[in-house]
Amino acid sequence: MSTNTETNTEGQALIKGAEHPLKKIFSSDFEYVIPSYQRPYAWTEEHAGILFDDLYDFFTEEQDGSYFLGSIVLIKQERIPHAEVIDGQQRLTTLTILLAAIASQIQGDLRSKMEQYIREPGNPFEELQPKPRLALRKRDQEFFSQTVQSFNFDDLRNTDPEKLPNEAQQNILKNSICLLERLETTFKGDGRKIVEFCTFLMSKCFMVTVSTPSQRSAFRVFSVLNDRGLNLQHSDLIKADVIGNIDQKSQDDYTRKWEDLEAKTSRKGLEDLLGHIRLIYIQEK
Repeated sequence: MSTNTETNTEGQALIKGAEHPLKKIFSSDFEYVIPSYQRPYAWTEEHAGILFDDLYDFFTEEQDGSYFLGSIVLIKQERIPHAEVIDGQQRLTTLTILLAAIASQIQGDLRSKMEQYIREPGNPFEELQPKPRLALRKRDQEFFSQTVQSFNFDDLRNTDPEKLPNEAQQNILKNSICLLERLETTFKGDGRKIVEFCTFLMSKCFMVTVSTPSQRSAFRVFSVLNDRGLNLQHSDLIKADVIGNIDQKSQDDYTRKWEDLEAKTSRKGLEDLLGHIRLIYIQEK
């Protein structure tokens, strides 16, 4: 594990970076929460399929290597598991779907061990409560918890995506089925191979966590990463910047209003609307 730290003038740590294998990322050391002002889950079947194919190709061709899954940016106090995800929601959500789909393909004690990467089983001696390791935005968490995090993939197969209330839940549904079918087609029920693939994921796939207790520092890192080419829409950046700076008691109300508008227009429609509003005021594209 490698670590680097930025400090302020008083020598206090502001930003800390550390590399972890997925078995650490999905452990009781982290309780991920997606703040309500964040953009919705937006990865499509194409993104999920590419991630799976890249991981499987590396698994079959680079037995001795390590796979880097990128970085996530967190607002997090040191030695406290609670972590607000400022950047990395898409990968954490998709990886959770993939791990849950794998768990649905195996049985017995191995399945129980696999499920612990999705849900904290709890331990009264360590004051750990049973809970999902990743909590999405309030609007989507109940659906995510009752389907993916409860391993109810049969329910997902029988759900009409057009009847779901927003694009985020539709993406969760479609990506769940996509990854489940990839596993079924690739491994054809070979439990031993699935376990080997999962061992590779948890031990040889790494992410860098960039954490800071300061919201301002987290947004600064977030902005720098996005300036370097992460695929966010302008509306996502505006939402994070504006609602992230509103008094915390009011954030949920304004987030709900934003998401209602987003649901009516679609994310692309809202992006276009903001572009038109900007054009009216700035009078240039």
